Parts: sequence; structure tokens; C-alpha cells
Amino acid sequence: MRKQSKHPFGFVNEPMLDFSQLETRLAIDESLREVHDLYGKIYPLILGTEEMTTRELFLRPNPSFLNERVGYVCMGGKEDVDRAIRLAHRGQPLWGAKTMRERGDILLRAAELMRQKRMFFIALMMIEVGKGRGDADGEVAEAIEFLDYYGRCAPWLQHIAQSTVVQVAGEENTWEYLPLGVGASIQPWNFPLSLSVGPTAAALVMGNAVIYKPASHSAITGYYMVKLLREAGVPPDALHYLPCPGSTVGNYLISHFGIDFVAFTGSEEVGNDMEYAFALCNNNTRALPPHQQHKKKVAVIEMGGKGFIIVDSDADIDEAVVGVSNSAFSFQGQKCSACTRVIVIDDVYDEFVRRLSERVASITIGSPENAKNMMGPMVSREHYDNVRKYMELAEREGTVLARGTVSEELKNQGYFLPPMLVGNVHKDARIAQEEIFGPVLAVFRAKTFAEAIDLANYTKYGLTGGVYSRDPQHLALARQALQVGNLYINRKITGAVVGCQPFGGMKMSGNGTKAGGWDYLLNFATRKAICENTVRRGVAVK
Repeated sequence: MRKQSKHPFGFVNEPMLDFSQLETRLAIDESLREVHDLYGKIYPLILGTEEMTTRELFLRPNPSFLNERVGYVCMGGKEDVDRAIRLAHRGQPLWGAKTMRERGDILLRAAELMRQKRMFFIALMMIEVGKGRGDADGEVAEAIEFLDYYGRCAPWLQHIAQSTVVQVAGEENTWEYLPLGVGASIQPWNFPLSLSVGPTAAALVMGNAVIYKPASHSAITGYYMVKLLREAGVPPDALHYLPCPGSTVGNYLISHFGIDFVAFTGSEEVGNDMEYAFALCNNNTRALPPHQQHKKKVAVIEMGGKGFIIVDSDADIDEAVVGVSNSAFSFQGQKCSACTRVIVIDDVYDEFVRRLSERVASITIGSPENAKNMMGPMVSREHYDNVRKYMELAEREGTVLARGTVSEELKNQGYFLPPMLVGNVHKDARIAQEEIFGPVLAVFRAKTFAEAIDLANYTKYGLTGGVYSRDPQHLALARQALQVGNLYINRKITGAVVGCQPFGGMKMSGNGTKAGGWDYLLNFATRKAICENTVRRGVAVK
């Protein structure tokens, strides 16, 4: 059950569904049938008031049943980028002129609409990207929370900013938050709803116009997200839905002179290329187009992770085994926050590995539509092949301690891979340093807690980490020394809660934007200070 938290502006976290209740399970089954009935549908671009089909279509199969065609996504071209940006610049001033309260109320209406369509979005993600019902429900809850939290936070933020201004005799000083302009929200497939809703809604509530580019593998979920935001009251010219090939049209989108900022979640390689492209656009005076009036800004950038959990010698082994397993293998390890390294103190290493190995070997694999399955498929053929190569590498770089079983029938049916636990891994091994984004967990032995911390920090990433320990001194050291944006103590390291655990990394994991915190909105605005000499205040009479 998700914890309830209350904030100064009235926000309360969204409760999770109880899947032990028969009516909840029946509602999920009904929504799965609803999604099945949509199979084969063509999903157009949404630019302004028009829904436009294109010649280039992306076929999205069900990754659990490759013979099932979930839908066809229209892919945009450069001319569609030009059109979307033109419409966005036309609509942004009107949208930006609304008050924080007016825009926030639209997000609150969107949150209520998503509550009503919760089962549909759960079922859609189960089918489109292979997410288990528990993970899918957690994601919908998080998306609702982003809408509700940012919708309430924006007007509160304006009030707090004004109430903290220092006043000087004879002057009236005010602060206002102004939008950045027109931005691109480029989001990944592994959290197709919440990671799309979060930055898109935050940019919108601050008065920006947004061109939303979803990942191709999750573009159908993105389509219904945009339709919901439009239904809630976001004007057509303020939000556009534009799936497109990333390496060509996507690059054209972010380098376009009409794009003022980008919110990006994805791979380190693409993120670094984006920042480099922006630096070139901003710093090469000769290359600046005459129409560009703003410095391009990477407002939000979240990249890779190499999450870890330290298991101390006095840890509750029962809790640690469950927490590590859930953190490593939920949604097949396809989370940037997933546990990919577990570091165990020597005294409890053998017992912990034995019990974790038993749990890994017992994980059931298959379609998420069957509630008994604990792991589903990889999202795509490309990703399946990449993770399988890492599994082959793991066999060379370490010793396989345990793995699950995938039947031949499942191999022919979908993109299924087994969970794998690997020991005797050197800290410089590729599987210890590179983001795999799959169900491969490397286990390390440490003689002391200080050595465990050094191993944990021995990577360029700094997103999530955890510790299972009952030693106050060790926990104090962990709080101070572990280099992560989100540290979890005696619990799993996935599933950050909006308003409680703002999410974002350090080092090469991103710029620490802390999604789900009040200051996240500041990434999408600039502050304007206004000073009036009140001694000269008066009314001119003509």
C-alpha cells in the first residue's frame, strides 16, 4: 500500500489498487478486453486541431505475443516538426497568459480523468510494453500524482515566491515566473505514462507549449495521454503529439531554432549528444539562425543508472532477499532505478546468495496478462538481442549462480529472457559498469562496510542505491558517503513516491532535476523581478 502524505497545498498521494479483491481483477480483465478490441488501429499525429495520418507507419506488436498487432503509429517527418513548432509558437502566448491557478486547475481535471481511466491505462501498458499489473498500477498512480501535485504546486509556488520578497521603503518589489517558450518533451518506453506525464505537465503548468515525442515502442500509451490532457482543457496549440524517428526527425526537432528547451529521459549516449548539440547551437555565433531569440536550454535530462543495494552483516536477510529481487527483476529489470549490483558483507554472503538464488530460480515468466507471472517480456527485438548479449558476456565475466527458465514455447511466442544472478564479477567488468537494462544482477562480496561503499560508488552513474542494515553508524556513513540522487534504507530501491522522494540522479545519471518535488517546476520557468518606485505612484490626468 502506498503511503499517504499531505503537503501544504493539499496534495495527498494516490492509493494503490488491491489486486486481492475480485472486483479489481475483473475490472482489469475487462480493460484488457477493451485494449484487445483496439488492435490494428492506426494512431495519427495530433498537431493543433488536426489528427494527421502519414505514409510511414510503425507496427507495434505485443511483446508477449508477437503475432498480435497492438496498433500502427504514424511517424512524423521534418515538415510535421515545422508545422508543430509554428502552431506551438502561435498558441503559447495565449496559454502563458493564463494564471497559474487556471493552468493548475486543468491539470487537476486531468488527474481526475486519469483516475476514471486508470484500469484502461494499466491494461494498455501491460499489453504495449509488457509491464506487470502491479508495476503498471504504480505507474498510473504516479502519473495521477504528477498531475495533482504540479497542478496544486504551481499557484502555491507563485505565492511563496512573492511572500519571501524583501521589501524596501519607497519601493514595491514583485517576482513573477515566466514560461521559457516552446519545448520538446522526449520520453522513453520503460515508463510510458508517468515519465511522459511528469515533464510534459510540469512544462505546461508553467505556461510553456510542448511538442511531445514518445518512444516508438510506447507511442500508443502516449497518444491516449495527450488525448486526456486535451480533454482536460489543454488548448490544441499548446500540446502536440509527434512520434518520429529519433536519429533523423528527432534530431531535427531538438536542433530547430523554434525549440527553446528540451526535457529528455533516455540513454546516456543520446543525452550527451543532445547537450553537445545545444552547446553548438548556443555558442557558435556564426551558426545561430537569425530567428533564434533564446539560448536553448536542456531543462531536464535523466539518463542511465547502475543501481546497487548493500546488505550489511546485521541486515534482516528475509527483507533483503525480497527487496533485492523486486528491485532487480520487476519489469524485467527495465528500469533506470533497478538494482543491478548487490554488495554483500562477507559474514552473510553465503546465506544471502543461497536464499536469493532460490528465489531467482523460482521466478515465473510469461505474459503479464496472466497474474501468476512475475516477469514479462523485453520490450522489443532490438532490446532482447542486446540484453541477451550481456547475458552471454556475464557468463564470461563471472559465474552464473542462478537463473530462471524460459520454455521453448515462450521463446517462440515473445521476447522472453530469464533472470540471472552472477557472482565472481570484477568491479571493472562491463556487466559491473555498463547499464544493461535487463534482468542481470551482479553480486559482490565485501569484507567491510567501508569497502561496500567504495564498490557502490565505483561507477560513473549516481541514480539510486540502497542499504539493508541495523547499524546506526553504518547508516550514518551511508547517508553521507553514497553518491546517489535517491538513497533507500531497508526497502527496495524502485518506486519513488511523488512529494516524498523527489527523483533524480547525479554524476552521469543526469542533472538532478528531482521529479515530484516542488522545485522541479523551476526547470521550466524563468523569474522576472519587477521594482516600482511607489513615491512616484499616481494617476496621470490628461
